[in-house]
Amino acid sequence: MKKNIWVIAHHQETEIKPVTFELLNMANTLARQINANVNTVLLGTSVTHLSVRLIGLCDHVYLFEHPLLSEYHYETYQQIFLKTVDKYHPDILLVSSVLRGTDCFPRLAAHFKAHYISGCLDLSFNPQSGHIRYHQAVYEGRSILEGAFKLDRMAVIMTRPHLFAPSMEKGQSETKISPLKISLSPMEFITRRVSSIKTVPLSLGEALVVVAGGRGMQSAGGFKLLWELAHRLHGAVGATKAAVDAGWCEHRFQIGQTGSLISPEIYIACGISGSIHHLAGIQGAKTIIAINQDPNAPIFKHSDFGIVGNVFEVIPKLIQVIDSLGD
Repeated sequence: MKKNIWVIAHHQETEIKPVTFELLNMANTLARQINANVNTVLLGTSVTHLSVRLIGLCDHVYLFEHPLLSEYHYETYQQIFLKTVDKYHPDILLVSSVLRGTDCFPRLAAHFKAHYISGCLDLSFNPQSGHIRYHQAVYEGRSILEGAFKLDRMAVIMTRPHLFAPSMEKGQSETKISPLKISLSPMEFITRRVSSIKTVPLSLGEALVVVAGGRGMQSAGGFKLLWELAHRLHGAVGATKAAVDAGWCEHRFQIGQTGSLISPEIYIACGISGSIHHLAGIQGAKTIIAINQDPNAPIFKHSDFGIVGNVFEVIPKLIQVIDSLGD
């Protein structure tokens, strides 16, 4: 009997996020090794139109549309995943750490006594032992753990973003699309309405470009420049521990050992000296660009490109250049 790998799709409004295609690449690679089907779950208030992006990339797309999904509530998502697993019995559940609702999955794994792996970097099958091997980032990414498990029960695996190529190849000759056959009633939940912000900053985990500031930004007002630059680059804003401790930025924007571990395509360090604490958080960055007026700042030793200069002079010029390219 074929195994089943289920991918939880990540989308926003009218588009499926690239991390979904990364998960599908990972799922299809493993599926070929263990002879498994790959199924994708699309959740939302109106997601049918998004399913066409997944045709040929998986065996089955399951759609679940419901008015209760207009806002995120832990109780709602938890019930959806509990009922889905109980009805369909997936062997592997793949989800990215940037998906909203990730607080559900450790509890889901505990409920079903499943294998649970967070910070997963890769998966491969060993036909000799029958184990699925993986590497996992632990201790805030300072160490890599190697492990293995057998599919004697379900496995819930949470991956880090930007580690796999987003496959757009037509892996399957035919993709079925059908509704997820579970029921959801408002009477099952104690809900609360929270006023939402219409413009939500891009999260550090999913951003392909991150513009971050340190002590060199001098104040919370200095970070306004970073928001302007990040907006033009369609990126996210980050901060060092020192900037957060100074009250210039909220903790959710902190990058480093006690903050977020990120792996963007481009990381722009503005007024950041380059402490070990901070460098631990940007090890996964593909290209690092540093702007600092101190030519001996340690960050330059870890950068692909460096600009020696005052951030308050360099950043406005970068913004001007970007704006001129759009004219």
